[in-house]
Amino acid sequence: MKRLIVLIFIGCVLFAQATAQVTDYSDPNNWAAHPMKGSSDMQFSPSYTFINPDTSLGPVVTVNYNTSGNYDIFSVHPTILIESGAPSHNIIIGPEYRIGAGIVYKWMFSQFAQFGRIYAPYYRQANLYTFSEPDMNLQAQVLETAVTDIIAAFEYYMQNNNNNKKIILVGHSQGAYVLAMMLRKFETDPQRYQPYL
Repeated sequence: MKRLIVLIFIGCVLFAQATAQVTDYSDPNNWAAHPMKGSSDMQFSPSYTFINPDTSLGPVVTVNYNTSGNYDIFSVHPTILIESGAPSHNIIIGPEYRIGAGIVYKWMFSQFAQFGRIYAPYYRQANLYTFSEPDMNLQAQVLETAVTDIIAAFEYYMQNNNNNKKIILVGHSQGAYVLAMMLRKFETDPQRYQPYL
């Protein structure tokens, strides 16, 4: 019984830490890809290998990272499969999370690098269990924390980096879900979000 109480207490502390405040996006450590990271910014130059009709390997084509075009890509990664069990909670942005998210960003979003610079925030995303959470209030709380971070990242990007460029929003799975929630908030509170519409 004592062990169960301790586990519940630890879970509550982790949840409280995860939702206590919005992630600070002026800190380069909270971005996987962002020019303020300097030489540690992610390099996106994807290579594609074509498969010939006879299934042999064809030529390799490398796409250059377009860092000076008229478009920026604001991308949000899908669920990283760590801390996936019950109860629903937000995954804290720690070292393991950063490694997993970095791999996913390069693997899934590098093909967009040909169109513009990629801005890729880390965020306190919902764990996998959240999407089957029977308690809808807890599910909403956890997802609200994720979307709050994405809005903060997007606002930081708009205020400091956009420079009137066109924006391509790219997300996959939870990333797409959270971007859709962000856009819905923009639509329902146009006075606050007017600069971004």
